[in-house]
Amino acid sequence: MSESNQRSTPRIQLASPVVTLDRIIGHTITDKARMSVHPRTGDIAYLSGSVILITQSNSMQPLKHFFNRSNRNFGTLAYSPSGKYLAAGETNCRQPEVLVYEPFMREEPVAVLKAHKSGVKGLAFSGDEEFLVSIGERGDLRIVLWDWKEGKKADSKKLKREFCSLCFPLFGSFPCCLLYTSPSPRDLSTSRMPSSACKKKKKKK
Repeated sequence: MSESNQRSTPRIQLASPVVTLDRIIGHTITDKARMSVHPRTGDIAYLSGSVILITQSNSMQPLKHFFNRSNRNFGTLAYSPSGKYLAAGETNCRQPEVLVYEPFMREEPVAVLKAHKSGVKGLAFSGDEEFLVSIGERGDLRIVLWDWKEGKKADSKKLKREFCSLCFPLFGSFPCCLLYTSPSPRDLSTSRMPSSACKKKKKKK
């Protein structure tokens, strides 16, 4: 046997296949909480299961997408007033997470928040983007005020009934939020969630 035949044949290592997302067909938008518009560019962020998609408003061309690292479905999302941050909350699950992204800076969330027992139904940033409010679904009914950049809960409150809309003042961070609850179209009431946490943080600056 010749020396050349004794040499072992070099092994060819095949590269692992890479799976990429080509397009999304359909969506899971059932209410306005599952879609948010960038306040400056008009780009639209919306949900499709466990994926967040960002598209141009005039052409609907896809710009960016994010997969939820836990593969759980998202149920709500909200841009911050400047459009720099985008928050999304998981739905129909135990111990859901609220994830905050910088959409065009990094794919991994910059904050991961957890306090609710079941899904998250609503989200809103404060006008100065220092605070974030999340509201739980029917099985939780808790409103949580987050000092989200520090990754901690600033305040929380148990609700007596479901809410229909949530907003934060555009300027400043107190009063912290306005919560609208309505058991019937003729009975619209407002509920405030004042918190000393907002004022304390403002004084430190």
